[in-house]
Amino acid sequence: MNNDLGQRAEPPDHEFASTRLTGADRREFLSSVGHEIRGPLSSIITHAEVLCDGVYGRLDDTQTAVLKSIQGSAKETLRLISDWIELETLEAGQPATHPTSCLVVEACEQCIGELRNGARLCETSLVLDVQPRNLRVSADLNQLKQLITGLVSAAALTVRTTGQIQLCITHLGDVLQMTASGPLENSTQLRPLDHLRKSNPIGLAMMQKLVAIQGGTLDFDAPSDSSFRWLLSLPLKIPSAEEFRPPALSSPGVKAAPTGSGGALTILLADDQPELVSVVSHYLEALGFQIIVAKNGKEAVEQVCLYHPQLVLMDIRMPVLDGLEAIRQIRASEDLAVRAVPIVSLSGLVGVKEKEKCLAAGANAYLIKPFGVKELDSIIKEFVKLPRQGNEAARH
Repeated sequence: MNNDLGQRAEPPDHEFASTRLTGADRREFLSSVGHEIRGPLSSIITHAEVLCDGVYGRLDDTQTAVLKSIQGSAKETLRLISDWIELETLEAGQPATHPTSCLVVEACEQCIGELRNGARLCETSLVLDVQPRNLRVSADLNQLKQLITGLVSAAALTVRTTGQIQLCITHLGDVLQMTASGPLENSTQLRPLDHLRKSNPIGLAMMQKLVAIQGGTLDFDAPSDSSFRWLLSLPLKIPSAEEFRPPALSSPGVKAAPTGSGGALTILLADDQPELVSVVSHYLEALGFQIIVAKNGKEAVEQVCLYHPQLVLMDIRMPVLDGLEAIRQIRASEDLAVRAVPIVSLSGLVGVKEKEKCLAAGANAYLIKPFGVKELDSIIKEFVKLPRQGNEAARH
């Protein structure tokens, strides 16, 4: 008898490699996956936004509606993928937290705005009540926003379609208490967690994991047959007066861009994803900029030294030489003009730690993929004086 038949076959080395990774290696792998996925989604979202803005010509209402639907679906896909990667990262080990002084109402408004841009709150109204209005807590902002988003999403999936969600937040005894309530979609719906596991399994699992990490509680009750209430409690302290001031992050370089040769305003775009390069280049050219493209970090360093652009948009994950090392080499240049060029890092790696790496390498700012043209506009206005005629031409 062949004893091999009773033995479990081992998968080839190239299969299921991610399942054998643990700890820091698994978190690094998941970060890389997130970066790669966000790249193509950046192209879809930015293309749709540029078309809606009329950069390539005016659109009728139907065309605009279709593009906004595409954009909304891409953002929802991105949110689901990001949630899944975040959940896998949490499962890989205890995440590092970076507590800061967080203004609760501001965090809530950002979460609600992002949900409205997607599909979760498109037909549901929400009333936000934070007491006191200037309430601050010491928390990891990213994790706090994930929990607020999860709570509102849970309420949106529980509330009656025509109902209104009441999001009430207060702080008692070093505990941040959040309540999301409203009219119940179905009076016989007595097992809301089962309902959420079917309709939003990734979001619920991530929320439960984060609540456990924070040492908080998540509960549900139905005060009546026609109403519900989600209750989230987190042990978060009110920060001291000194923590109210955001930490100063050193940012090499200057914010006032020097004038390039011949007075031309030049932006260097360093990225190895052709679709993203194409849409960003066309948009910036419509604004009146001259665009130089680098496909890897080595080319980026060479072209900065040669052209002295007014701004560099530097992707972090590139071949030959990665973006972080390229930034370090630019900042180490003996040419003062090269060292002073403003650099904005582009990354699909989300988190305070990734931002700190980019700033420590010498970047002036950090832009997360996918980004829209409005975010790009804001970055450019901070570092470069926009050519008036080009800007007007892009908007009309």
